[in-house]
Amino acid sequence: MKPKTGGNGKLVRGMLLAVLLAILAFFEMLYFFGSLDGTCYAFCITFYNLPCLVFSVGMFIFGLASVIAWFPRHGKLLMASLSLYFSVTLLASLCWVRWVPALSFAGLALSLIAFRLSGGSAIQSRDVAERFFFGLAFSVFLVLLIDDVIRCVDFTLESTICALLLLGLLSVPLRIKRPRYSPIPLLLYFILRPAISNSRIVEGFALVGVMVSVLALAFAFGTRISVVGVEL
Repeated sequence: MKPKTGGNGKLVRGMLLAVLLAILAFFEMLYFFGSLDGTCYAFCITFYNLPCLVFSVGMFIFGLASVIAWFPRHGKLLMASLSLYFSVTLLASLCWVRWVPALSFAGLALSLIAFRLSGGSAIQSRDVAERFFFGLAFSVFLVLLIDDVIRCVDFTLESTICALLLLGLLSVPLRIKRPRYSPIPLLLYFILRPAISNSRIVEGFALVGVMVSVLALAFAFGTRISVVGVEL
């Protein structure tokens, strides 16, 4: 049975989406500031430095990528991603203050309800993969963007970092006009970014960005990729 598409149904879905995005924004701030702090308490275990950074930044990037990849055209895929996001967050926050896991459970329940109410949109598996990997690549770029903007607007202007920043941002108009080519500026950005940085963290992010950008390009141009015997 297809979900109703009347005015009331759209209103309910719109309200659910607004609440879910607000809850998502709250947890994204927690993950972002948790990565800056260097110490976090998740899954009832205290993590320090690198493990905390990997988990916090990983969840932050996954949340951003879900919105970038699926919003607003593919509501069902967005709700599936948010369901996974809130499931992990719920398990990670079980030992926190009680209202935090309660809020993550509310996000999980609402995302499952919204998934049920969302209509399915026709999209090929290759398009799903391309959108997801582009979302990951752009999310990694946004993480590095914070440091780039600070360095670019500093009194001691660094023209190289500003040029790289503009190169990465070029993916936005390309995504609108020529979606298939939009990962190219991000790929070039991630290749060149470590050359002007001595940070191992930046190099790690750039390496991840290169990999997901290459995958996004491969799926965008119809390259056949075999993963564990399954052709995509």
